[in-house]
Amino acid sequence: MKKLWLGIIGLAAATTANAAVVTLTLSLNDDGSGASAPGSFAVYADVSQGDNSGLFAFGVDLTDAMLARAQDRIKGNGWSNVSLVQADAASFDFPAEVDAILSTYALTQVPECAAVIAHGTAALSAGGRWAVLDLKVPSSTPGWLAQLGTATARPFASIDEWIMRRPWEAIRAAMQEELADFAWTELFFGTAFLAAGSSQSGHGRAPHQP
Repeated sequence: MKKLWLGIIGLAAATTANAAVVTLTLSLNDDGSGASAPGSFAVYADVSQGDNSGLFAFGVDLTDAMLARAQDRIKGNGWSNVSLVQADAASFDFPAEVDAILSTYALTQVPECAAVIAHGTAALSAGGRWAVLDLKVPSSTPGWLAQLGTATARPFASIDEWIMRRPWEAIRAAMQEELADFAWTELFFGTAFLAAGSSQSGHGRAPHQP
């Protein structure tokens, strides 16, 4: 039985995150058995279900509110294999040899999103997985409708700046460049996307020490 390290960026609640979790295809055993793919321990799936004795997760979020909600969930479920880090994803130093990284509805809010993809990829173990579930604007949507559709999901952000910056395109380009087996799926009539890929090789960093 090996140890798996799952990094989670953004702790917002979302039932659609289960689709992103599936793309991580985590396996606890070297022969590929013992599959264990929990989502964000804050909202998606109970990491204590099944045989998860070899799984360790760390959650990264910048906001006090999200971290508090996640901490309540950890305490309520008695999880001892998850930890929280308050940090900006753009400046977060990923542990080495992470087996999977999952970002849900967070990365498009980071102007340096492409750099985060690169930094995370450099920390992945050989064959490690990156998955991003986030919002986007459909290519055929008029600007005024895009603003209306995203305003409720992003109430504290500059919608105009976000649309003009088009972070989903930067994320897609970075993942295509950095990862193998890249896949891109648009959801909800093009208002969201699920992107995933695998590390092409080990990156020479020392194994993570818990």
